Amino acid sequence: MKLFIGFGELAKALISLTSSNEKIYVFSRSTEKIVEAQKQDQRIVQVTEDQLHQVSHAFITLPSTAYEPFFTSYGHLFTDDTVFYHCATALMVEDIEAFISHGSVVPFKCVGQAAQIRRDQKVVFVTPKKHLSEVSHLKDWFGEKVSIVAGSEQQVLAANKEATRAAVEMAVDLKEKLRQQGLPDEIIQQSLEVTTRGVIQAFSDGKLGGFGKTVIKEIEDQRK
Repeated sequence: MKLFIGFGELAKALISLTSSNEKIYVFSRSTEKIVEAQKQDQRIVQVTEDQLHQVSHAFITLPSTAYEPFFTSYGHLFTDDTVFYHCATALMVEDIEAFISHGSVVPFKCVGQAAQIRRDQKVVFVTPKKHLSEVSHLKDWFGEKVSIVAGSEQQVLAANKEATRAAVEMAVDLKEKLRQQGLPDEIIQQSLEVTTRGVIQAFSDGKLGGFGKTVIKEIEDQRK
């Protein structure tokens, strides 16, 4: 049994990426959310604590602060053969091994933001090179929307942290500049939600238009 521990944005994003017709098992106190999700995806099955001994692989999609309380309450119900896929960006594997008494832990980190992963329907997972063979079977389970690459937990933390900082700073600065120019809130919001995302995607794809290319040249000239 493959299990998702937690049913927040990350769990929902990863579940939406699975291409397998197998049942998708979830352990969470958010029963109402699970019932609602089952209306859209009948593969989802809520698991009770007396079933945890049946779990072979578990994705820990809890917030970092919820790891220790969860394993303190339920960790003893898993078997020594359970493989936990550790997804929290802010926690390193050595931070959690101390309170996981049963099973083994494999870092399996997502590069990106959960809600956006769900919208874009693609994700890159990062795991240490020594674990690549252990997680290779997940590529088939998730399907072509998922890439699994070798890397460290520290690299994922750096990438997610710097990208988050850059995005928030850009959003705050842009909102302030447009307000100073007297633009109405509707235009400001559209610029934040649509223009910035579209330009960043075009930049990533190498498909910037003439205006975008002009801006790049201006930036390059300033940096010389």
